[in-house]
Amino acid sequence: MNPWVHMATRSQNYAPMPMGTALVAEMAVTDLFTKKGHEFVDVQVALFNAEGSTCFASIDVRAIYRLRGL
Repeated sequence: MNPWVHMATRSQNYAPMPMGTALVAEMAVTDLFTKKGHEFVDVQVALFNAEGSTCFASIDVRAIYRLRGL
């Protein structure tokens, strides 16, 4: 897999994460599109406590996963 070029991140924190907390990350690709020859991806990530149902944060990321001409 090619390295991603980070374009933007939006995040919302809901609760503090104590040091040493085991986390579970759930990720979903919400969009794939091409713009000016680059291939982009939008991803949503949610971070949960591995031992419960507390959601610590939600994160939206946009990145280029394939540059034009590669």
